[in-house]
Formats: sequence, C-alpha cells, structure tokens
Amino acid sequence: MANRVDIKINAEDDASGVFKNVQRNFALGAAAIGAAAVGVGVASVKMAAGFDKGMREVNTLLKLPEAQFKKLQDETLELSRQLGITADEVVPALYQAISAGVPRENVMEFLQTAGEASIGGVTDLTTAVDGLTSVVNAYGADAIDASRASDIMFTAVRLGKTTMGELSGALFNVIPSAVRVGIQFEEIAAAMATMTTQGVPTAVATTQLRSAIDSLSAPTIRQQKLMDELGLSFGGGRLASIGLSQAFAEVIEAARGDDSVLRKLLGSVEALSAVTILGGSGAQNFAAALREMDSSAGATTGAFDEMEKSTSRLWDHLKTDLNVVMVELGTEILPMVNEALLAFSKWSDDNLDKIVAGFDAW
Repeated sequence: MANRVDIKINAEDDASGVFKNVQRNFALGAAAIGAAAVGVGVASVKMAAGFDKGMREVNTLLKLPEAQFKKLQDETLELSRQLGITADEVVPALYQAISAGVPRENVMEFLQTAGEASIGGVTDLTTAVDGLTSVVNAYGADAIDASRASDIMFTAVRLGKTTMGELSGALFNVIPSAVRVGIQFEEIAAAMATMTTQGVPTAVATTQLRSAIDSLSAPTIRQQKLMDELGLSFGGGRLASIGLSQAFAEVIEAARGDDSVLRKLLGSVEALSAVTILGGSGAQNFAAALREMDSSAGATTGAFDEMEKSTSRLWDHLKTDLNVVMVELGTEILPMVNEALLAFSKWSDDNLDKIVAGFDAW
C-alpha cells in the first residue's frame, strides 16, 4: 500500500515538474518574442527617423508642402523597392540629383535610369547619378537625356577597359572642353574606349583628350604659327564638323609622324599621347567604336536585366523589401515616439528645478 502511495506521489511530482517546465518555457518564449518585438520596433523607428531626416534634407532644396513631401517619400520607397537598392542609398542619390538640377517632375525617372546604370555597371547609385548629371548638364537635356548618356557610357565600358564608376568619376576632366568646341559625347566615349584598351587609365585618358582638344581649338601664338605653316586649321567650328578622328589624323599626316614636330604643335605630352593613339595606332578601333555608339540604345537596360538574373540581386531585393517594410512600420510608430519625447521634454522643463535640487541633495 505504501508503495502505491509513493508511486502516486512521485507521479504527481513528475507531472507538476513537467507542468512547471512547460510554464517556464512558455514564459521564456513569450519574453523572447516580446523582446524581439521591442527590438524590431526600436530598429524600425531608428530606420524611419533616418529616412525622414534624409528626406527632410532633400526638401530643403525643394520646399514642398507636407502633402507633396509625403508623396515624394512614398515614391522614393517605391523606387527603392523596384530597384532593389535600400532607401539609405537612394535618398542621398535623390539629394544629389535634385541639387544637380534634375527637375522634381523628372527625378524619379532619372533615378530609375541611374539605378539601372549602377546595377548594370556594378557601381553605387550616387556615383551613377554624378556621371549622368555631369553629361546631361554639360550638353543640355535638349541635346542628350540620361537614358542616352547611360547607353553611351555602357557601350564605352563594353568596348574599353574601364568601368561605369571610373567614367562617372573622370568625365568632368574632358566634358567642358568637348562642349565648348561642339564635340559630341559619342566621340568622347568612343575615345575613352579606344584609349583605355591601349592601357591608358580612364582618368589619365580624359586628361590627355582634354589637352588634345584644347591644343587644337585654342592654340598658343607659337602653335598657331606652326599650324599655319603645316596648312592646318581647326577654328571656326571646323574641329566639331570634321570630328576628332579626322582632326587627329590630319595632324599626324601634316607632321609626317615626326614626334618632335607633334610635340611643338600640340604643346604637351598629354595631348601628344591622345593624338598618336586616336589618330594613329588606335585610329581603326576609334572609328569602329564611333560606329558602335550609333547602335548603343538599350545598352543600360540590357546590362541591368543580365545582372537581375544573379542570386546576389535576389538577395538585394529581399533585403530592400525588408528595409522598406521596416521604414514603413517605423513611420507609423514615429508620431507616437515624437509625442512621447515632446511630453517628456515639457515635463523636464517644468520640473527642471526639482530635478536639479534632487541631484544636489543626493
């Protein structure tokens, strides 16, 4: 009989222990879920606050009323989701595009092109915006739009030994000189492709090409005298009308390939390097690259579509979707956080003397 009682008591104790363990594990699980929820809430508020701050900085340029500002925020998050580029990268690029003069009504379309360029060209969005705005602003939106500029740059990348990032960061060296004399962007891009295939770094190539353009279009008195003696003339818009390929070929032919004459004629080693490549050893490649520029339409989209097939881009989209959801969640919570902070600020202001007195007493 005693054994039965002992067995029963032990069974009850075991059941009680199991029940307590279940309670304990449930409580721990609930606590973990609660802590995770709090963590997500804090993280989402932090992300939303960062997004709001960045967008407010954009609005210092646009000065939109609140309703239009909210619309711009929504468009920015939607673009982020479409491109698979997180908002913390899109917002600075948006600021740069607006500050570079891209109109509000066109800025999302522009960023879509820049985003495809950055993904297809394996560079960051801000760098792509920098390169495209440099070209469009220099030549004028009526002469070339962002899509065309991007296609030309991608064709240069495909034909040359350069990258979208390198071109974007170096074009400012040569674009102003090209625009000044009427040289089209297609010629500049073809020249970059040709020179880089011969081992000239992109930044160096832009400097050399600028020197060559400046030497022929704005010669010194000494250079002009030598040009007259050799029967060369590139003024009055002739350089733009015949193009760099023919101009450089004429220079080499007039100097009969004599480097000493070419150095005197061009005035710098940098200009000499560009002319001897584009008008000499690389002339055929330069002409072929120019022809490629005429059929470059769709190059950006093609590169973007190819990159979108990669596993890496699938992860980028997943990460971006989560990022947008967190920002949207935080945006919903943010007003309550702001109210709480304002209330605490008011309370602390009203009770500042008491707080200070308490610390002094302590």
